[in-house]
Amino acid sequence: MEYFFNPLSFKTTVHFPCPTDDTTEITAAVSNAVSQLYRPGVRYYRIGVGLIDLASTYNAQLDLFNASKSNPALMHVYDGINQRFGTDTLFLAAQGTEQKWTMRRDLLTPQYTTRWGCVPQIKC
Repeated sequence: MEYFFNPLSFKTTVHFPCPTDDTTEITAAVSNAVSQLYRPGVRYYRIGVGLIDLASTYNAQLDLFNASKSNPALMHVYDGINQRFGTDTLFLAAQGTEQKWTMRRDLLTPQYTTRWGCVPQIKC
């Protein structure tokens, strides 16, 4: 894996040697990147992960010198359990179990076109 760190904008890019859809491999890369980004004394309130250059696994060009570390059997079981019993039934320990933040909805626009209760009423 190659890490490209930009110290001015608190972001890093990780390039995998082989395409991967293995959650454990992606999580390990994110954990390593976070250790590079962390600065003592800086207050962090949220972190995001973006995935770029996505490609289908059916047309992936394999590399002779960099073997894929992904475990398709494990990911198949992981996805099967989550599809059968609901999203986030099985997850990685770093994901956590409770969401500590919620979206602020103070200025949410009324839903005139999708909810009858939001349609303005005129009384004469």
